[in-house]
Amino acid sequence: MNRIVNKIASIFLAFLLAFSSYAQESVSWNSLEPQQQTVLKKLEGNWDQLPAQWRQSLLKGVDRFQNMTPEQRQEANKKFQRWRQRTPEQHQNIRKRFECFRKFPSEQQRRLREVQKRFKN
Repeated sequence: MNRIVNKIASIFLAFLLAFSSYAQESVSWNSLEPQQQTVLKKLEGNWDQLPAQWRQSLLKGVDRFQNMTPEQRQEANKKFQRWRQRTPEQHQNIRKRFECFRKFPSEQQRRLREVQKRFKN
């Protein structure tokens, strides 16, 4: 169980630190629900020093992960493992491409996602 909790916290820390870009209201460690604290236990010592936008993103990620099916969780774990195997330069390149993608109109983003899904299948 602890291994799963640590893995979940690591997954969301890496993913959300890479892709969070909007500020939200700050949430202190003591105000988290016990279940959230359990999932984010590895971050307890640093939580209150994290930027507010990261905290909010991590909390959203925890909620999203907890609502996933086992298959979706497995896919998220695979993506995280691929992320961890990449170099810092690859991470930076991915972040830049993601920022460019976010600047596209939502209709164009939707079309690109459809093309990506077709390509993967």
